[in-house]
Amino acid sequence: MMLISILAFITAGWVLGILLWLVFLKKLLFDPRVYVLYGMMHWLLIAQLGTLLGYQFYEVKPYFDEATHAKAAIIILSAIVSFLMGYSLVLQDMRSKRKQMKNRKSHSYEINTKKLAFITLFMGIVGLSVLYFFQKHPFLIKQFLFLSFLLTYLSISATVCASYILIIRRRDLRGMAGMGLKFILWMIVLVTIIMSNIAFVYPLFALIYWWFNSRKVQIKEIITFPKRTTWRSILILVTLIWCVGVISVISKIGIQRSIAQGELVSLEATKKELVHRLITLDLFNVENYGIVLHVIEMYADSGNYLLGKSLLVIIPFLRFVWSDIHGFGRIMFLDVYGPSYETVNVSWAIPPIGELIANFSYPAVIFFYFFLGLACRYLHYQYQRSNNEVYLAFYSTVLLWLFLQQRGDFLNGNIYPAYVTFTVSIAFWLCRKKR
Repeated sequence: MMLISILAFITAGWVLGILLWLVFLKKLLFDPRVYVLYGMMHWLLIAQLGTLLGYQFYEVKPYFDEATHAKAAIIILSAIVSFLMGYSLVLQDMRSKRKQMKNRKSHSYEINTKKLAFITLFMGIVGLSVLYFFQKHPFLIKQFLFLSFLLTYLSISATVCASYILIIRRRDLRGMAGMGLKFILWMIVLVTIIMSNIAFVYPLFALIYWWFNSRKVQIKEIITFPKRTTWRSILILVTLIWCVGVISVISKIGIQRSIAQGELVSLEATKKELVHRLITLDLFNVENYGIVLHVIEMYADSGNYLLGKSLLVIIPFLRFVWSDIHGFGRIMFLDVYGPSYETVNVSWAIPPIGELIANFSYPAVIFFYFFLGLACRYLHYQYQRSNNEVYLAFYSTVLLWLFLQQRGDFLNGNIYPAYVTFTVSIAFWLCRKKR
């Protein structure tokens, strides 16, 4: 166990060093490596270190043997190495075009602010209304799970668009009507933050992203961190995240509901939940490492693989004709606790490493993270050479997609973030106009 602990500390230290190097030395706040690696540290490596040091987190079982810990440590390190190798593969075409970046002409389109504002209002009102309706009628969530969640995520998409307008195009909204419209947009952002849990990172990140990229929209310039305000910017960023997290958590006092029972949770249970969420800012899932260990024992060691079954959730309406279609978090929850829990609307947040092992064994993890690194390198290259607002909006949602991908299964970590990316991109594309 000592060697496993050393390997885990080396992995975590290496990842932390890369993050510090990218953010503080290279000043690349919007490099995809930051979001993938921080997501893995946030939801996997911290819990791994804590478990190996003897701290007890919420686990599906209290003890795992040394061989299981060794397999987990090796596959986690292999995933990180594969991702960085994929990212470091520089294509010849990318090398040859770097010299042309400064001479590249600006795009010939800009965004119609008023049109985007009205589309944002529509998405925000629809998303928040559906979210409020399902909070009042929690039993209907089980019947319309996929559709309801997609509609509620419209409010998240609206906050990304609203942040762009409030930071980049605020001067286009003049007069009393413009002031009223900006006020409504701010209310959509704030209400979405209050009514969301982990999704509050979308509006918060969007405000920060567009603030840093405000000059990039006007002129061709690569924006990272302002060199003279790096530490100040970091302090502001951390303070904002903490404050918004506190607001998001405190706002849930008295409104926590048990979807399984349809009743208000007791005050004592609410207090315990809020304390946990306040400490972790509603972000950490420290049990993720324990669930990965359980996946290794339950699927890899037994050879009883799912062979892509959990990935069928990508087909939105398949569950209406095949009720057995679930995300991996739900599949594993029922496998552990049995069919008696089918009426309980609960699932686990399981990182991609766990789902890939359960479906296709260990090599799938290596291939996935290698090609993820390739994709991230290409996306960042396009970001560096583009001042197109449509692409910048798309890229802003992709960064959070990469971050949230490290938290949940294919359904929660990919489908819903992909939906936000799709709706934001469509909204910006529809609002293009020639200069």
